[in-house]
Amino acid sequence: MFGKDKYNEHLKKFMLFASENPENTMELYLKRELELEKRRQQRSAAKQKASRKKNRSSSKKK
Repeated sequence: MFGKDKYNEHLKKFMLFASENPENTMELYLKRELELEKRRQQRSAAKQKASRKKNRSSSKKK
């Protein structure tokens, strides 16, 4: 699925997540990570959209 470095990074994050509460499972961790990634993508898309709007409005002024 991903390279060794990414795997190790996720394993470390999961171990920290699991240590916070014994009921935290890999399934919960993955759900959380997917939700965070979805939010990152939405923020990124919103920034790009805002950037395009800004560029359009500044080019219209010229």
